[in-house]
This record gives sequence, structure tokens and C-alpha cells, in this order.
Amino acid sequence: MIRLAGIASAFQKPLKEQEEGFDYNYFKGQVDSLSTTLMEFEQELSTNLETIADDPAAMGSVSAGQARNQASRYIIGAERQLENLSKMLDRLERKGEF
Repeated sequence: MIRLAGIASAFQKPLKEQEEGFDYNYFKGQVDSLSTTLMEFEQELSTNLETIADDPAAMGSVSAGQARNQASRYIIGAERQLENLSKMLDRLERKGEF
């Protein structure tokens, strides 16, 4: 099972590093890492829900199929948001904003 605990602390950089300027590569790497984690999470969740949905004897198999589809839509939306965040960082880096 993928654990997302501690991700927020991974974004905190020591004060010394923050004073040297904005580290675009660090934050772009974090976005890539989140995207990878999100894809792994989607696979795990989808597999578990699909197992339930494919079992006709399981109570709630229809609900599991619906939940799988809904979760997929939410995760696709999150992936798009991460892509937009990555593009924003690229744009800011090109402009030299920070």
C-alpha cells in the first residue's frame, strides 16, 4: 500500500537552501515524484476496486465499479493539475521571476 504521509515534509527545504534562490529543478522534481506516486496509487486503487467489481457474488460489486470510474476521473483531474503546475514552474523559470 502506498503511504502519502510525510510528503508535505518533503517539500520543506532548509532555510539555508531557501535563501540561495528558488530551486526550480527541486520543485519540478517534486511534481514529477507526485505524478509518479499518483499513477501508482491509481493503479493500486483501480486494481482493488476492479477485483470487487468483477466478483458477481460480492455485495456492492456495482458500487465498486462506479467508484473505480469516479476515482479514475478524480485522478485524471489531479494529473492535469500537476501538469499545469509543472508548466507554471517552467514558465516562471524562463521568465526568471524568482
